[in-house]
Amino acid sequence: MNQDKILVTSSDNIPYSEIEQNYGIVDSQIVVGANLFRDVFAGFRDIFGGETKGYKKDIDKMKNAAISSIKAQAKDKGANAVVSLKIDLDELSGGGKSMFMMNIYGSAVKLKKSALQNDVNTDVIKEFSYEDIKYFKGKNRLIKQIKNCDNILKEIGLKTISKFDLWNEENSMKVLNASLNASYDDRMKLKENLIEVPVEYIEKFLANNIDQIKSKIWAYIYNSLEERNWFNYEFINRFIKDENHIKRFRTLQLCAIEKDFYEKSESTNIYKLGNFITTEFNTEIPTKVVTKMINKKEIQICPNCLNETEVSRNYCECGANMYGLEPQTLTPKKIGNSLIETSKAIEMAFEDLNRN
Repeated sequence: MNQDKILVTSSDNIPYSEIEQNYGIVDSQIVVGANLFRDVFAGFRDIFGGETKGYKKDIDKMKNAAISSIKAQAKDKGANAVVSLKIDLDELSGGGKSMFMMNIYGSAVKLKKSALQNDVNTDVIKEFSYEDIKYFKGKNRLIKQIKNCDNILKEIGLKTISKFDLWNEENSMKVLNASLNASYDDRMKLKENLIEVPVEYIEKFLANNIDQIKSKIWAYIYNSLEERNWFNYEFINRFIKDENHIKRFRTLQLCAIEKDFYEKSESTNIYKLGNFITTEFNTEIPTKVVTKMINKKEIQICPNCLNETEVSRNYCECGANMYGLEPQTLTPKKIGNSLIETSKAIEMAFEDLNRN
């Protein structure tokens, strides 16, 4: 079941539909505040400090993340809808400090097949405007072009895929797979349009190719995931222990993504992940000795740019350190400690909110 296909509504009843089964309450709590978790390496002093700008933008992002969370919960329960949706938003401020807490909840249910899908509805559209027909002509032409093209990045305008809402799995994977051997111009096209590719297909692409993606495309994907407030614990846990060092260290890089806001329920997963990275993460990188003339050099594959680099240098020409991380002072232990501190900060934030 596609999470995006789960109906979410504030209504108690859905026209022409009947509730087949009720799975109970699904809820999500999210907190966001000024400078929250923006600099965990600096300690906790900034958790409640500063001025929160762009309130509406923050609230919209919180709402989207919370709805995505309850959709995922509903999906796990076997539901296809969330009804009676309620949203509570509290702002706590004083002394120049500001924080938002959002609580969103509803009932996860399974609806019987809607009568609207069985031609019972009498409000059937019987005519279309010229503009409608023109739109679908263009959409059909684009579908044929995509089907017959050899390189979708070179031959198809990615903005038109968005215009006609054709970012399905097949087209998304074509675009992402073409990026593995993309030219500079094609990389720029991808960079500008990557945010339109559904994150589930980006995850699938990474699962199959994370150790083959060139550094520029990898940076674009990383930034796109960060912009979406992404942090998929299941995906990370799948690859953070991989024997392939490139998969392992690139997954470690994903652990450095700092979200804009956090749910209380994330604290435990973040702590476990941070604890694993600080105590058990495999930092070994395979090396080999290359003989050139009379000199011997020990080299390794940089997890960032995928090029060979000398071990003795401790950093690569791409700017990353031996772990493929930037800045060069960043290490697995720092990432692990950052996650642990973030977990503690989440607990502290919610405890402080509950006392007020």
